[in-house]
Amino acid sequence: MKDNLTSLVVVMDASGSMAKLAADTRGSFNTFIKEQKAVQGEATLSLWTFNSVAERVYNSVPLSDVQDLDDKSYKPVGNTALLDTLGAAIDAEGQRLAALDEKDRPSKVLVMVVTDGEENASQTFTKEKVREMVSHQQDKYNWSFLFLGANIDAFKGGTSLGFAANNSVGYTPTRGGTSRLYANVSDNVSKYRSKIGSAAMNWSGDNTPPADKK
Repeated sequence: MKDNLTSLVVVMDASGSMAKLAADTRGSFNTFIKEQKAVQGEATLSLWTFNSVAERVYNSVPLSDVQDLDDKSYKPVGNTALLDTLGAAIDAEGQRLAALDEKDRPSKVLVMVVTDGEENASQTFTKEKVREMVSHQQDKYNWSFLFLGANIDAFKGGTSLGFAANNSVGYTPTRGGTSRLYANVSDNVSKYRSKIGSAAMNWSGDNTPPADKK
């Protein structure tokens, strides 16, 4: 495995409920990517967005080649097919890594989910199946999973899918809350990427949303 290579797989809610924060989400995510480009070591990004259906925006693209999200690549509308998208993302990443030589595989894989609502549109994957897939990748291959949720119980949402409780993080769905969320994510991902070997992510800092609504 390549100790200095991290695979980032981001599953981002693009359902209609995210529309009011679309610009803030795009801006905060773009800042996160810019900061990660400056972190020592290599990283690739697979970005999936979801509403009623899943869309893969990037497929294991080097961070240096990732362009900013705009109102074409991220435009919230529709329902919330979280399970289908997360299941597809895990399947695709597993197949991609299986096809690589061992020496070319990343030492770290982080799957990050960002959502502000409950599942309501999936047709292929069940919660039980996704939880089984998450547990398999965590236990056998030491993948890390991070659940970021607003307007829902993030702890319940993440742990019900097999995510570790300390990696299930709530945030306030406001401009300030979104900005703080991605700042904290960038800090935690930077620390995670700097670890030697295939160490798992362990979220540090406050993982509950602030009380303010600014």
